[in-house]
Amino acid sequence: MISLRFALPRLCLASAVVCLQAAVFPCALGQAAPSALDGPAFAAPSEMIAAAAKVTPEKYANVTILYEEEKDVLDTEGRVTNVHRIIYRIETQAGVDSWSETAIGWEAFYQKEPTIRARVIRPGGSVAELDTKTITDVPARNEGDGTYSDERVHKAPLPGLSVGAIVESETTRIDKEPFFAGGGVYRFFPQRDVPVMRTRLIVEAPAALPLQYRVSLLPGIAVKDDSAAGTRRLVFDQGYLAAATNSDIHLATRVPRFPMV
Repeated sequence: MISLRFALPRLCLASAVVCLQAAVFPCALGQAAPSALDGPAFAAPSEMIAAAAKVTPEKYANVTILYEEEKDVLDTEGRVTNVHRIIYRIETQAGVDSWSETAIGWEAFYQKEPTIRARVIRPGGSVAELDTKTITDVPARNEGDGTYSDERVHKAPLPGLSVGAIVESETTRIDKEPFFAGGGVYRFFPQRDVPVMRTRLIVEAPAALPLQYRVSLLPGIAVKDDSAAGTRRLVFDQGYLAAATNSDIHLATRVPRFPMV
């Protein structure tokens, strides 16, 4: 997981597992050559199929995440524009059943209504594009009694899903107001309950805004930190991560449990 925390005028990106104040360890996996999977979104279907064919399915995996990317652009007031992209391949019927929709949460009081774009590339090469008319917007379920929120979920069923299909989904969510004027904390967790081949987190913020980050339980992550034309750009590039396993062992809350930045 990668977590970002910022306070205005101080911006801080924090990770929930191993905290590194000044340096992170580079990794050759993070320097892999670009492909149709980690290049521009919605590349030619034939290129996507060819790139995915190089990834061998793991024995018990219902889904293989081929590439996941999150980009957060912050302004001087703390507003965030978030673009999330994920590409995965369905390996089993259980994967069809459990990965059959695309969704994004949002809160109307400070965010604009998000957008979703998605497609399914079938094994034979034909493409089924998500029909925006099938997108619904529903209240998120409150977990506790007496809890009220305007949190909502934008979601849609994926068309033409089958074993062997490749799914590409991109969501965009834009803040119209800062969530909290004094700053905020953002976390991104790259590990999931299925294998992840590659993950990238991109953060852009005004160079004048003090920015800190911490990385936890990701010793192989590559981090690139550049500034140009008044903008600071951080890129966290993570290679293969095995599927996470659930445990009934409850660690102390001060002990990091999941990889994150």
